[in-house]
Amino acid sequence: VGTAVPPKVQLVSQEPPPRQQRDAMPNPIQMLLRALRNEEDVIRESEREVDSELQKDPPSALDRLFDRARLLNLRAILTDEEAAIEDEERDVQAPEKFSRDVQRLEGLEQVEAKLRFNGEENKELNQIERLLPKK
Repeated sequence: VGTAVPPKVQLVSQEPPPRQQRDAMPNPIQMLLRALRNEEDVIRESEREVDSELQKDPPSALDRLFDRARLLNLRAILTDEEAAIEDEERDVQAPEKFSRDVQRLEGLEQVEAKLRFNGEENKELNQIERLLPKK
């Protein structure tokens, strides 16, 4: 019977992580700002898609007029959403202002959703929204 050599025990350091690691850890505000920047990127991509659709010609002059009006309204809403997100980024430390910015953005997103769908889809969307609990 041989004698077993006990494994070396390594003590876990109770010291805080080095400053570099602490600085690299995301805090809630940094995470929120990163999410807002991502949302801004999504809106910019939507703006590019709308601009691309504006370049296309629908079949009739009346369709072209309605599509152009809808897309121009959508473009304006997307621009306002982008501004609201920039306001959120700026007001992230001021809870009251940030809350107003969030409400403004939510309203703009509802208008955007309406502009993205046709009349029948909007009716369905309204029915679904009525089923959701009120805030």
